Amino acid sequence: MFSWGLLPTWAKGKSFRKNLLNAKIETIKELPSFRGSVNNRCLVLVDGFYEWKWLDEKGKNKQKYHIGLPNHEAFALAGIFNNWVDKETGEIMKTYTIVITEANPLMAEIHNTKKRMPVILTPANEEQ
Repeated sequence: MFSWGLLPTWAKGKSFRKNLLNAKIETIKELPSFRGSVNNRCLVLVDGFYEWKWLDEKGKNKQKYHIGLPNHEAFALAGIFNNWVDKETGEIMKTYTIVITEANPLMAEIHNTKKRMPVILTPANEEQ
């Protein structure tokens, strides 16, 4: 099993992963946090995910949306992974992040602040 929140090899501690839950596809090759893992591609198998629509300017009032396929069928999101070694204990922690992109029109209506969404893979492009 892998833990959500990528830990780059240079991360000093486990808490750093909370900053790396998602990776923007537009900058994934440039940012030091992701650059070392960009070729470690993986499928993140899900039967849905949640997005929040802000109903006010500050996001204090939100509406949760579950995004998925009929009958809760599984599908894949694009991800990258890394094996991080705790320098104090020697523990190896397998971590990943979800690759995100600009929202399509439907998701832009829901994720109405940053207008982002996960990269959703079709069965035909999962192999890539």
